[in-house]
Amino acid sequence: MNGDGRPGAGVAVRLFTYGTLQAPELMAALIGRPLIPRPAVVDGFIARAVAGESYPAMIRAEPGQRVTGQLYEKLRAEDWAVLDSFEGEPYERARVSVHVLDAAEGLDACCYLYPSAARNALASNGWSLEAFRETCLEQYLVIGRRVRERWLAAERQRMRTDG
Repeated sequence: MNGDGRPGAGVAVRLFTYGTLQAPELMAALIGRPLIPRPAVVDGFIARAVAGESYPAMIRAEPGQRVTGQLYEKLRAEDWAVLDSFEGEPYERARVSVHVLDAAEGLDACCYLYPSAARNALASNGWSLEAFRETCLEQYLVIGRRVRERWLAAERQRMRTDG
C-alpha cells in the first residue's frame, strides 16, 4: 500500500470500517459480492456521530483512545473506486494500523478518515451500528446499489470509448 492510503501493486488490501460500512450487506451492495468482516480495533483515534447526519466520522485523537470496528480483506482496485464514490468528501482514505481481535499481530489497512480540521462538525455523542441498522440501513442499501450501478455504467462507457 502506498503511504497515502492508495493500494499499491501486489499488496493485499484491507479496509477498516467503523461506521455504516461495518454492515456486510451494505459492503456487498457496493462492491457486488459478500465479504466476511473480522472484528478489529484502531488505536489513537475517536469516532463520533457527525452532527445532524446518520453516519459517523473517525479522527485522530490522543494515544490510548481507540475505535472498534470491522476489517474487510481482499478488496480489489474497482472496489476502491466504488467505495471512494460512496464515501465522498470530506472523507480521506488513509493508512492505519489495525489490531484484529482474533490475531496477535497488527495489520496495515485503509480507512476513511474525517479531516481533523472538521472536528467541530462532530457531535459529542458516539454512533450506534444497531440504531443505524434499525433506522437507516434499508435506505443506505438503495444508495449503495445506485452508487455501484453508476460506477458500472461509467466503466462500460469508458470501455466503449477506450476500446
